[in-house]
Amino acid sequence: MSMDISLKFLASWLLSTLARLCSHCKPIFLIAAWCFCFGTAFGADLRRVEKAGGGIYRIHLTGSIELGDSERFRQLVNQDLDSVYISVHLDSPGGDIQEALRVSEMIRELGLSTTVLPDGICASACFFIWLSGEPKTASSLAKSRYFGRVGLHRPYFSNPGNDMKSQRAQEHLQRTVREFLNLRSVPGRLIDMMMSRASNEIYWLHQRDLDELGEYSHGTEELLIARCRYDKNLVDKVALFDESKRTTEADRLRAQLKLQDDCVDDQRYERIKNGRLQFVSKYGVKQSSLISPISQETQEDYIVSRVHPGWQQIVQSDAFRKWFNEQEKNIRDLAKSDKAIDAIRLIDLYKRSTAR
Repeated sequence: MSMDISLKFLASWLLSTLARLCSHCKPIFLIAAWCFCFGTAFGADLRRVEKAGGGIYRIHLTGSIELGDSERFRQLVNQDLDSVYISVHLDSPGGDIQEALRVSEMIRELGLSTTVLPDGICASACFFIWLSGEPKTASSLAKSRYFGRVGLHRPYFSNPGNDMKSQRAQEHLQRTVREFLNLRSVPGRLIDMMMSRASNEIYWLHQRDLDELGEYSHGTEELLIARCRYDKNLVDKVALFDESKRTTEADRLRAQLKLQDDCVDDQRYERIKNGRLQFVSKYGVKQSSLISPISQETQEDYIVSRVHPGWQQIVQSDAFRKWFNEQEKNIRDLAKSDKAIDAIRLIDLYKRSTAR
């Protein structure tokens, strides 16, 4: 079983386990029992923000995570499939773990990045969302002009019963979350730290913790090392040479960093491209038994249109033709394909180059 399949299976298992554990709860407490509870019951504020110059979007998720937020998140992402990259910016004290896991799974499927907004927090259930991003960024400082902090505490039922059945359910929930985090390569030390913090306490991640978790999952990091000679410490090395006035060494590493970043961008593109096609297939094209099946050609056109609305006008524009004629043969050959994935790649490359 592949790692991705295992993670998807365990996420589904965790959701179903939570539902079983809550089967003993009274209905009025059912939703509250699924929370790493902070915050209010009004749901997260979800909105899309366009970065200047290039049609690149990011999604802001702020406030308490409540029932229905994962569907609202899906709808927002669905609007942004024509973006070259999509990032998710977080400022949330936590909330409904089931909704957080659903958002986390979509972020993982699409290969989106996650970051904590400056002076914001991502605590409790929000941690699952942040953890799924590639890359993921946060700060260890209480005040930072760049990123906010990430905080942990143990999962809990907000309205536990005073009996052994409720106690066993609480213990089983914590074991299930521990196994889920183990599979996501979260260090055991951090999992122990999470479980040692009561629901009215919080452990804020230190720089050592963020370094151990890394910007990428272990599997992705090894892929980048193999294909891009990825060195997560390269930026720090450049800074050290700059500080010591060793200009030649700093310039050499800066050139290496540029090559590394370009390669990482290409690998991210491949991941996002495949994720978007799966997302469109999962949430977009639907066939009815009452109508004739969608032809392969129509379905390919539909997929391109979902990812790049108005793509026909783009490829007919003078700007696109000028750009296209300047490209290498391997890129021009993409125009000969009748596959959606090649058309999407071609338009993505055009948007990326003209956005700079």
